[in-house]
Amino acid sequence: MSADIPEGHRRGIYIYQFSDGRWYAGKSEDVVTRYVQHRHECRHNKGRFDVETMWFSEVTGNDAAELDAAETTVISSLEKQGYDLINLMKTRTPGGSGDIVTSEAPYYGLRLPWTREDRPRRQHSLLSGSTLAEYETASKNRRFEELASKDYWPDLMPLLHRYVDETIPMPDATAGTLWVATALPSGSSNSIPRTVCISCGNVETLVMFEEDGIPYGFLNIREDAQHGSVLPLSFPRSEVTRDDYGSAPDIKRIWFDGLDWFADLLAEDGVLDCAYRLNVEMMRKGPTMYRRFCNPWLVRSILDSSHN
Repeated sequence: MSADIPEGHRRGIYIYQFSDGRWYAGKSEDVVTRYVQHRHECRHNKGRFDVETMWFSEVTGNDAAELDAAETTVISSLEKQGYDLINLMKTRTPGGSGDIVTSEAPYYGLRLPWTREDRPRRQHSLLSGSTLAEYETASKNRRFEELASKDYWPDLMPLLHRYVDETIPMPDATAGTLWVATALPSGSSNSIPRTVCISCGNVETLVMFEEDGIPYGFLNIREDAQHGSVLPLSFPRSEVTRDDYGSAPDIKRIWFDGLDWFADLLAEDGVLDCAYRLNVEMMRKGPTMYRRFCNPWLVRSILDSSHN
């Protein structure tokens, strides 16, 4: 297999077919060394399967961007052809079509299934004081207090609770690592000030603003008929736009004006299914890069079971 590739020609793109029928595509400066690493991982990690077949295509030169682009192209092509890839990055189904069971602390053993109805639910208990303590600052506390002083705060909190409870698997166990909430986050000087932002993985999935004391915002979602995540046929497509994030291309965005509109969206199972689909996609890729912006006071308020 990889040992047959001569030295000096081992830089390029490789594809594995595993013994369970799943696939993986990657890049390497030395595919022989990488193959040995993968074999070791398969032997010593529960749930991993042996590599049954391997393909390799050399990418000459030393341009890292070219090698990265080649990997992106191959992953996209395989995914479009229906191959079940277990890649975590550069794919819309990170980890493959089945469940992921995380192996990292503090959420070891957590299932992250694709369908909302199969998601593990919260434990109906607040996070322990130490769980989010590292994110506590005086500035964040002031921002939370300012947000909580808004006239619409009592009406907003049950909606944020419903969004998190319905679209994030085990939200109490994954808060601060796989998803975060921020209160009155800072933005660029020419951007519209935000009031609330919830991010899953490396994508902002719920963003809210305010104009003349009236909250409005948008939901980012992913439609995926294969996993039962589709907007209702009656849903007005004129309200849905397309957007791109670097880590989540070609997603859908639904705007809402006012909390009544937001509540109507959260009453639609199809909307919740699509919101969950994007959220779990990003969470399956690993911890969010927005962790340092997490507002512990807002997270605890959202998770507080008194808002049920």
